[in-house]
Amino acid sequence: MASQGWFYSVIKHPLRWLTRFIAIADDAESGDASVADKPVVYVMRSTSRADYSILQRAARQKQLPDPSMPLVVNGKSFTRVMYLEQAESDSSQQAIEDFHQLLEAHHADQQLDIQLLPVGVFWGRKPGQEARDGATMTGDLDNPGHLRKFWLVLFSGRQVLCRFSRSVSLGTMARQSGSDIKIAHKLARVARVHFVRMRHAVAGPKLSDRNELMHDLISLPALKKAIADEQRSNKVSEQEARKKALSYVNEIAANYSETLVRVLDRFMTWMWSRIYNGIDVRGGDRIRKLAQQGHEIIYVPCHRSHMDYLLLSYVIYKQGLVPPHIAAGVNLNFFPVGSIFRRGGAFFIRRSFRGNKLYSAVFREYLCWLFQKGYPVEYFSEGGRS
Repeated sequence: MASQGWFYSVIKHPLRWLTRFIAIADDAESGDASVADKPVVYVMRSTSRADYSILQRAARQKQLPDPSMPLVVNGKSFTRVMYLEQAESDSSQQAIEDFHQLLEAHHADQQLDIQLLPVGVFWGRKPGQEARDGATMTGDLDNPGHLRKFWLVLFSGRQVLCRFSRSVSLGTMARQSGSDIKIAHKLARVARVHFVRMRHAVAGPKLSDRNELMHDLISLPALKKAIADEQRSNKVSEQEARKKALSYVNEIAANYSETLVRVLDRFMTWMWSRIYNGIDVRGGDRIRKLAQQGHEIIYVPCHRSHMDYLLLSYVIYKQGLVPPHIAAGVNLNFFPVGSIFRRGGAFFIRRSFRGNKLYSAVFREYLCWLFQKGYPVEYFSEGGRS
C-alpha cells in the first residue's frame, strides 16, 4: 500500500468517529528513548486502511514519526510503513525486497541506524475458536477480508488496541550479519513469528469448545487410568466413572469469554475511578516482553481481599495482555457469581480433595492442559487452596 490514495482520504474521518483506541509503546514504557532521535520504519502484518488510520493517530499520540511521511536517507526515499502481507502483490517477496533495500542502505552508510518498529492493531481481543482440526473457525483474525474488516470496524471499533513493540536496530543487524538477501529472508520470517506471538500475548490461545474440551480431557491416558481405578475401587460401571470424571471437569474448568471480559473492563474502569484516586502500575513492560518471547506466565500475587485478583486482571488487560486463568475456591461457584467468574477466566478448586484420586487426576490434567496451550495462570500462595 504505497499510497493511501483518495479512498483513504474519504474514509479517514468516519473512521475517526467510529473508532477509539488504546496505544501502548514498549520503548516508551521501558524508558528507552532511542526511537525518538533515530529514523523509524513501521512494520505491520498486512495492509489495511483502517489499521493505517489507527497507526497514524497512535503515532501522533506517542510522538512518533508520521507514517504518511516517507523516510529520506542520503537522498533516497523509503516507504515509512512496511507490510509483511499485501493483497495487491506477492506479499512475501515485496517484504523481503523492502528489508533488503534497507539493509543495503546501511551497507552504504555505516553511521545509519534505522529502527524497525513492529506495530499490531487489534480490533477487539477475541482469540478465535479452534475447530477439531486445529483451524480457526472464525476466519483469519490477522488478515480478514474486506467484509469481515468492515464488521470488525463497526462492532469492535471502540475496543482497538494499537501495540508498538520494542524497536529493532537495523544498523546493528547489518553490522553483525551483513546486508545479504538471506538476511532479509530471515528478517521477514522472524517478523512473522513476532506477530503470531504478539496476537497470542494480546488475545491468548484459540479457545476450545467446552464440550470438546471435557471429552478430550477424559480421553487422556492418565485420566483413562484414573477412571479405570475409580471403576475398580468403587465397584461402579465404566459409564458411571466417566460421568463422574466429566462432572469434575465441568466443576473445575473455566469458560473464558472475551465479550464478558470487555463488559467487566468497562464496569471496573467505572468502579476503580470511584474507589481509588489512581492506579500506579510498574513493570508492565517486563511482563509484555516475557509474553512476547513466548513464555508461559504464572502470576503469584498476594491475597488479602477479593479486590486483589480483580485489580490484577484489570491491570493486565489494560497493559495489552490477555487476563490469566485464576485458581478460585469452589465456594465462589454459586449463582450468579460463579458463571461470571468462570467466563472471566476462573477455574475452581476444592479446599481439600485428599483421598479423591479421580478428582486429583482431573485437576492435574486440566492444569497441564492450560500450561500446554499457553494460558497465563494466576494462583495465590496465601490462599487456602495453594
